[in-house]
Amino acid sequence: MESDRKSGSLQQLYSHMWREAYKTKAVMSEIYEDVVPCIQDWLAQDMKVYVFTSDSVESQKLLFGFSDKGDLVELFSGFYDSEIGATTEKDSFKAIADKTGIAAGEFLYLTDMPKEAAAAVAAGMKTSLVVREGNAPLSEDDLQRYNIVATFDELACDLDEEDFPSKEARTEENGDEDEEEDEDEERGGGGGGGLGC
Repeated sequence: MESDRKSGSLQQLYSHMWREAYKTKAVMSEIYEDVVPCIQDWLAQDMKVYVFTSDSVESQKLLFGFSDKGDLVELFSGFYDSEIGATTEKDSFKAIADKTGIAAGEFLYLTDMPKEAAAAVAAGMKTSLVVREGNAPLSEDDLQRYNIVATFDELACDLDEEDFPSKEARTEENGDEDEEEDEDEERGGGGGGGLGC
């Protein structure tokens, strides 16, 4: 697909297929070992964690509900999909901030896609690119522009602004330019990431 915004009928088809696969235990999502402990640490600090991806909310809940770490749905305060907008558009992130009633600057958006990171920063959010084995390689510019982590363990969970100084500022300067690039799917399924605040 050329657009990150999937049609409702296609999302319904995907949801039906995945619903049956998960509920019959034909598939089970695999969650990285570092993810759940970090989320639990955030929750212990009275933070909230949200999911935003172009996959439907139902698909998101299936992924986290039928995982090798058990049912994780209750760890999240909310789920957002393409109904609120594309993951590469800053207005989508602004809409999420408005809906949650939390200032955009209080969010840390985690993704492996630079275009999504650019949109989040353009909306006023902090961001980190999570680089896992098998991900598409990042350009030298992206490596310099964004805060890069290999695991959630490397994240600064207090989300203080000094944790993301010069790289965040540089991204804000280039956010509009990045946002004008053509939207595309850079990995299988929908793009998206996590929002912590």
